[in-house]
Amino acid sequence: MEFKDKTFSNRLNFIKQHVTNLWHPHSTPIYYYTPHDITHSQGVIDSLYQLIPEEKHCEMGDEEWFLLLSAAWLHDIGMIPGLFKGDKYPKKSDYDNIRADHHLRSKEYVLKKQNELGLTVDEADLIGILCKYHRRREDIE
Repeated sequence: MEFKDKTFSNRLNFIKQHVTNLWHPHSTPIYYYTPHDITHSQGVIDSLYQLIPEEKHCEMGDEEWFLLLSAAWLHDIGMIPGLFKGDKYPKKSDYDNIRADHHLRSKEYVLKKQNELGLTVDEADLIGILCKYHRRREDIE
């Protein structure tokens, strides 16, 4: 995706690198779950490009693409063990809770780290909402 405003491109690259750095020490798949790592995030982004063909990209502005792609990079970071200060590294039995709440943990991370991620309050709110509602279990009504 080429942004008309290169600021969005730079900011998205920063978020991608931030997420990559978060996942790096946790590259081992989390027990029996589908991998929720940097590779998964890239797969989600690849799927977005298949779902929204290039000729439709112009119907969305830079800001909309930035928010959508940022959320794709950030949506599963809640799966990272020890994501928050004070988190204890979980035992195998704790992963069910992390998995069940990872969408909420992702939203919480985005809101808490908005400045570090270079997001405005409004951007963090919207990306957090996208992170939260990526689970089918959440009622989007």
